[in-house]
Amino acid sequence: VKWGDHTLPAGDVRSKGIASFEPGNGHAYGMVEKVMSEVDKHGLSFWVDMRKSNQRSIDFHKKFGCVEYGDIFWADGTIEGIILKREGIGKLGNFFS
Repeated sequence: VKWGDHTLPAGDVRSKGIASFEPGNGHAYGMVEKVMSEVDKHGLSFWVDMRKSNQRSIDFHKKFGCVEYGDIFWADGTIEGIILKREGIGKLGNFFS
C-alpha cells in the first residue's frame, strides 16, 4: 500500500485516526490497547499518521511503543505530518514472553 512516499507491507495495520468528543476519558486508550493486542497476536506492525503539531496524539501513540518513522505532507505540502510505527512483536515474541 502506497502512503505518501512510503510503502506499507501487506497485512500491516494502518490507523485512519481516532476522534473523541471527550478527550481524556480513556475510551481511545482502551480501543488502541485492544488493537495493539490483535496486532501483536498476528505479528503485524501498526502505522498511524497525524499532524506534526498534534503533540497530544504523538505522545499518546508513543505510550504504546510507536516511534517516529517518517514525514508526510498534505494540501500540496502546506500541512506537515508525521508517521509513527510500532513493530509487531510477532508470534514467536508472544511465545517466549
